[in-house]
Formats: sequence, structure tokens, C-alpha cells
Amino acid sequence: MLVHLRQYDRDDATESLRSDGTVDPDRDPDDYFGEDDLEAEEWERVSEADETLLSRSVTFDGVTAVSVPKRTDGESLPGRTLQLRVDGEERYLSDAEIVEVQDANP
Repeated sequence: MLVHLRQYDRDDATESLRSDGTVDPDRDPDDYFGEDDLEAEEWERVSEADETLLSRSVTFDGVTAVSVPKRTDGESLPGRTLQLRVDGEERYLSDAEIVEVQDANP
């Protein structure tokens, strides 16, 4: 399956802004997210409930399962931690929302 997600973060939401409102993260995506295959997609600045957040689109191909664990207390960003099974391995993406899931071979 092809899974398209939206992920949120607070880090540097008011720093390193470009004139068009996009943000370059100040860290290597592999180090920050612990995922080798995430492309360095640009973060954009969004307002959510009177708070400035960072938001980006993330797409995974070859996903065999998507799980949404119960929300735990203390999570204040939009989205939840999502569990994806890709190529037999489990991956977690924090503070993410499911935008679309497509199965090419239903």
C-alpha cells in the first residue's frame, strides 16, 4: 500500500523561516527521526489552535499494515504516533495524521 501522512513538530517553529513560510530543519533527518529512507522534505509553518507548528508530508510505499495505538495523556501536538509495517519491519512516526492510504492490488 501507499501511505501518505502529515507530521507535526514544534522544533524551531519561529526560527530559520524562509520568506515563503517554509522551514529548513537544523538537523539531519536520519539523526532526528531515526529513519534511513525518509527524504529531507521541507517543513512548512502552520497555525494550529493559536500556536505555530511545523508540518510536512511523508509518504511510504510498500506498507502492509497501519496501526493507530491509543492516544496517551500528555500528547499536545496534532496527530498520533502511527505504527507502519514496511517490508516486514515495524516503523513508528510520531505526531502524524493519516491523509490517504491506497492499495494498488485490492
